[in-house]
Amino acid sequence: MTAMILAMQQYNNSTMFFIFNFELLILYNKEVERWWPIIFSLLVILLFIGIGLLLVLPNRFKIENENNFVKEVIIRQPAVAGQFYPQREKDLRVMADKFLSVAKQEIEKENDPFPILIVPHAGWEYSGQTAAFGFAQIEDNDFKKVVLIGPSHQAFFEGAAIDDSDFWQTPLGKVAVDKALINKILAPEEKIIVNRGVHDNEHCLEVELPFLQMVLSDFKIVPILIGQASESTLELLAKVLAANFDEKTLLVVSSDLSHYPDSKTAKVVDQQTVEAILSGSKDRLVEVLKKLTDEYPQVDTFACGSEAIKVGLAVAESLSMGKGRLFSKTNSGTVSGQEDRVVGYAAMGFLGKLNPPALHHNGTGPAGGQSSKFKAEEELDGDQQKTLLEIARQALENYFKTEKVSDIKVNDELLKQERGVFVTLKKDGQLRGCIGQFVPQKPLYQLVQDMAVSAAAYDHRFSPLQYNELGNIKIEISVLSPMEKISFWQNVELGKYGVYLKYGDRSATFLPQVAAETGWSREEFLSQLCAQKMGLSENCYQDPQAELFVYTAQVFGEE
Repeated sequence: MTAMILAMQQYNNSTMFFIFNFELLILYNKEVERWWPIIFSLLVILLFIGIGLLLVLPNRFKIENENNFVKEVIIRQPAVAGQFYPQREKDLRVMADKFLSVAKQEIEKENDPFPILIVPHAGWEYSGQTAAFGFAQIEDNDFKKVVLIGPSHQAFFEGAAIDDSDFWQTPLGKVAVDKALINKILAPEEKIIVNRGVHDNEHCLEVELPFLQMVLSDFKIVPILIGQASESTLELLAKVLAANFDEKTLLVVSSDLSHYPDSKTAKVVDQQTVEAILSGSKDRLVEVLKKLTDEYPQVDTFACGSEAIKVGLAVAESLSMGKGRLFSKTNSGTVSGQEDRVVGYAAMGFLGKLNPPALHHNGTGPAGGQSSKFKAEEELDGDQQKTLLEIARQALENYFKTEKVSDIKVNDELLKQERGVFVTLKKDGQLRGCIGQFVPQKPLYQLVQDMAVSAAAYDHRFSPLQYNELGNIKIEISVLSPMEKISFWQNVELGKYGVYLKYGDRSATFLPQVAAETGWSREEFLSQLCAQKMGLSENCYQDPQAELFVYTAQVFGEE
C-alpha cells in the first residue's frame, strides 16, 4: 500500500514537471515569435554591411612604408570582366593570344611604332579580333605612358573626367595610374577634372587594358572619359596631350563605328567614316559625320567615340603625324550572323616620327632650345604681383562658393602673356599644396587662377583644402622663365635656378626657393629630387640617361 502511494506521488510530480516545462516552452516560443522580426531585420542589416565591406575593402587598403607613413591605396576594380571579356586569367590569355596570333599572321608589323591607335570597345566576342589588329602593331614597343580616352556610356557629366585611382585591376593584374601626368593635364576651369565615380561601371577603357597588358610591359595609364564636352575643352585636352607627348607615350582612342544599321548600310557609312579619320583631319571628320547624319537619319551614331577621335586627330595633327593606316574593319553581323542590326568596328593607327609643337620644350621634357613669347628678364612690378595674388585669392574664394573657376579679367598686357607659373599654398608655414605648369597654355592671369584651384583641390599629396582653412592659407606665386638644358649637374646654381629632372618616363621639379627654404647643398637638392619627388635612387641625377633643365622664377607671396 505504501509502495502504491509513493508511486502515485512520483507520477503526479512527473506530470506536474512535464506540464510546467510545457508551459515554459509555450512561453519561450511566444517570446521568440514576438522578437523574431527584429532579429531577422538585424541579420539582414548585418548581411548587407558584410557585402558592402567585401565590395569596398578590395578597392581601398592601406600600406605602410619604411618611414611608417600610411597611405590609402585606391584600386579601380574591373566592372565588366566575365561580360565583355573572360574573368579567369587563363581564359583571358588564351582568347587574347588567339586574337593576336591571327592579327600577326595577316598583317606585317611596321618597324616604327604607332603612337596613336583607334580601336573598338564592344565585347571581345564581337570586336576583340578587330582590336587585336591594332594592338599587335605595338607589341613589345617601349611605351611607358598610355593615355586611354573614350566616350562615357554610363554617366552623364560635363567635360572630360580622369580617374586618379592608384591602380586599375584586371584578371591579368594591376596597372598603375600615372598621377604625375594627370597633374599636367588637369584644367578644372575647362572641365578637365578628376572624377573616379563615372569610371566605375564604364567598359570602353577597361576592355582595352588586358590587350595592353598582353603586348606591353611596365607602363602606366591615364584613363579619360569624355562626357558632354565643349569644343574648347576638347581643343585644350588635345593641346595638353600633345605638349606632354614623347617617344614613350601611346594614345589609345576607344570607339566603335555605326550603331544599328543593317550590315549593307554599315559597310557604306563605316567606309566613309574610316576614310575621314585616316585623312588625319579633324575638320574632315566633322564634315563627313554631319553629311552622314543628314543622309542616314535612321542610324543612331556613326562613331560613338567621335569626340575622343577628334581629340586623337588633333593630337596627330599637332605632332605632324600625317595620314593614318587601317588595320581591320568589320561589323558585329560577321560574328553573330544577325545582319539586320549591327555595330561597326575598325582598328586604325597613326604612324610617324614625332614632331612636337613648340610647347613641347617643357611638359614632360624639353626638346631643347628656347621658344617663348617673353624675355626671361622681363619681371613683374609690385602692382602686377599684387594683382596676381589678389586674383589667386579671389579664385579660391569663388571656387569654394560655386565649385567653379571664375574668369577674372585684367587689362595689363604683361599679365596677358603666356608664361609658366606655379602656385604654392602654405598653412602655418608648412606646404599645403603646390601645382603649376611649365607649358603656357593660356594667359598668365588665367593660369594663376587655374593653378590656385588645382593646388587646393588636386594636389594628390594632400587632402583637398577645406573652406575653413582658407583664412590660414598664404599664397605664393612663382612666374617661370623658359627652361634651358644643361649637360653637367655641377652647373646648377642653388637659389638662382629651379631644376627640372627627367629620367625615363618620370620627371619632377624643385622651384628655386626650395634650396633656400631647406638649406640643402646642391647634392642634397638633387638627391631629394630623385628620391622624394621621383621615387628613384638618390644619385639618379648622375646617370648619363638623366636629363637636367634649369629655369629661373620670380617668386612673390602674401605677407
